[in-house]
Amino acid sequence: MLEVIKRANRASEDLELVYVEKEKDLYWEALVGYLKKPGNYCFNIMLFDECIGNLILSMRPECGDGVFIEYLYIHKDYRGNELGKLMADYLKETFDEVYGESEPGALPFWQGIGAEILNDNNLFVY
Repeated sequence: MLEVIKRANRASEDLELVYVEKEKDLYWEALVGYLKKPGNYCFNIMLFDECIGNLILSMRPECGDGVFIEYLYIHKDYRGNELGKLMADYLKETFDEVYGESEPGALPFWQGIGAEILNDNNLFVY
């Protein structure tokens, strides 16, 4: 999966995913636990060379050729500009399907971009 992202790491001309291997390079240090979990791939989301958030992906057997979003965070100053949708669209173009589990407050975002909510645990597919 990492090689797929590295080959096509630009969601747009100005929005880029940068793979993170070291704790000190994470945009938000609270995500260190994700970085240490085997099978997770952590990225800083860069806009015009400024880090504006994090994306953490994993490959899960139940997702087939799809990808699972463990965590997607866009800094509050950059929300409402369709950057989250741009990131989700990029992942959908790169992988067959995009899965995730949403916090209740983020469900309107996922539903708004067309994700299908699969169960009461807020599991979705896009």
